[in-house]
This record gives sequence, C-alpha cells and structure tokens, in this order.
Amino acid sequence: MTLRYETLGTPLPERLAGNLLTTWATIFETPYDSFRPILRGDESERNEDTYCLAWDGEQVVGSSHLTISRADRRLGGLGEVVTLANYRGYGIAAEVCRRVRDSFFEQGGEALFLGTDNPVARRVYERLGWKQLAGSNVMGNFSTATGPEAFLTLYFATEGPFEVVSGSAQFRIPMIPLVLAPQSGLVLDANSSLGSTHHFVQRSCMGLYPRYQEITTQGRGAWFAAVSKEGLLVGLSTAVLDDRLTCWVDGFTHPSFREAWPGLISAATQWATRNKAAETAARVVPDDGRKREMLEKVGFEAEEEAHSVQAGGLMFPSRRLSWAG
Repeated sequence: MTLRYETLGTPLPERLAGNLLTTWATIFETPYDSFRPILRGDESERNEDTYCLAWDGEQVVGSSHLTISRADRRLGGLGEVVTLANYRGYGIAAEVCRRVRDSFFEQGGEALFLGTDNPVARRVYERLGWKQLAGSNVMGNFSTATGPEAFLTLYFATEGPFEVVSGSAQFRIPMIPLVLAPQSGLVLDANSSLGSTHHFVQRSCMGLYPRYQEITTQGRGAWFAAVSKEGLLVGLSTAVLDDRLTCWVDGFTHPSFREAWPGLISAATQWATRNKAAETAARVVPDDGRKREMLEKVGFEAEEEAHSVQAGGLMFPSRRLSWAG
C-alpha cells in the first residue's frame, strides 16, 4: 500500500465531491446532501474550506475538512474525519488532521474546534493537541498554551456598540465559542433546541450552524446575529412561524453582552410583523427568570398557558409570553 496525501480547496471536481458525500453519509449514517453547495464553493465568500485527502491509487481512503471563518480567521472547525474500514490502523486519520491543523496555525489561526463522542478518535485528537471543553463533546486546539476557558475569556474581551444583521454562513464557525460559553440559564434558544453547557452536555460543534440553516431553508423562519464593532459574534436570535401563524421568538447573548439583547429580539419581532404573523410569542422555562425579565423589558407579557420546549435532548414545561408591541 502506497498512500499519498493531497490538500484541495473548493470547488471540488463534481465526481470527487459526489464520492466524498456518499462516503461521509455511509460512515456517519446521516444525510450529507446539504454539504453539496459547500463542496462546489457556494460559501467561498464566507468561509475557506480545505480538504485533506488520503489516496491509495485512485481511491480516497481518508479525509478531513477544515473550515476557516473569513469573518474571524482566528477560528476554525474540523469535520468529516474519515478512514475507510480496511485502512484503519495506519495513522491516516492522525495525518489528515495534523496537516490541516498545521495549515490553520500557519495562517494565524488561534482556535480549531471539533466534536466527537468516539473515545478512540478522542485519543487521536488529544495526541495532536486538542483539549476537551467543559460541558460538551467539543474539543479545541489552541495556538497558545492557554486552555479552553482562558481562550474563551480572552476571545470575548470586546466592547459595543453592536450591529444586528441577518444570519448567514459567515457565522458557521463563530457560533461555536458563543454556544459553548457557559450560561446560567437553562435554554439558550427553544427554536433551535439549544441548552446551556452549564446544564447540559453540548453534543454539537460543526452541527450547530445546520440547526439555524434549517430554520431559513424551511421558509418559515429567520435568524439574526449581534456583532461587535470588531466583528465578534456575541448573540443570536430566531423567529419561527408555526402552522397557526404564531411567530415564536427566542435568542441569547454571551453573558457579558446583555445590551445586545433588545436589538436581537427587535429584529425577530420585526420579521414576524413583516411576515404577517397572527401573533408573536416566546416560551420560557421556570428556571430562566433572567430571560423572562429581559423579554418583559422589550414588550412581552406573561400568560399561564404552558408549552413544552426541548433542550439538551429533554423536554421542559414552559410559560408563554405574548408580545404586546
């Protein structure tokens, strides 16, 4: 067996892209059709995507996928780390990860994130410098000797004012440290089923953005981002219409940037109005008293009707708040 390694950017040749999508879908047992636009370069203005491939002759036998945020090149995400079954034990996964890791840091990257529940894979990543982030299955590899907690503290050392913009693929990677930052509240966003790492194990890393992407591709919702003057993502909000034309609004900010909250929720309620929602409402679980207070300050009023919300894979009772704006 003679292996060769190749690093490619987007767009990938159509046949190669199709083969990779089929391989990933088979190994991870999940659909990968939504990745086709990425492989053909549709996100090239938002993110830089690089693929390290291991070849045995004309067959791809291993892969890794590096995504660097063009909005904040300090951040990167690693995914699609695959070795075909007959080629495991030869160090292929370690090599394709090492190559993209080194490329990321050589370009000035500071934090490279990935997610895994596989203990064997975790040991490979640990040998390459990745460290576990508390309250998650996410690991980070950092350009300095600082640990995950120190990096997150320094990363979010910024100041306002904050601009609220429509969500897009430019936030695919920056939303990872935002979601992983510990929050005292239970539910971050009921519309995307996100819970705080203070209460739940966050089992999504590169899978976070698809949750928001799905909100818009269904044509029944929108999401928004609060961005600092330095381009740092500090908050997210969502608006989703149900079959009764009730628009459910939710969102969260990093704990240090609550002042971005009114703008985020205003963007969501304005979307509801533009899309002729019959009513606009929010759901708050009993333990999230701070979120309830923040919603009431921007025009929501509490009602007794209960609606269950999901977070961390569990269902929780909640109280409905209606927007009186």
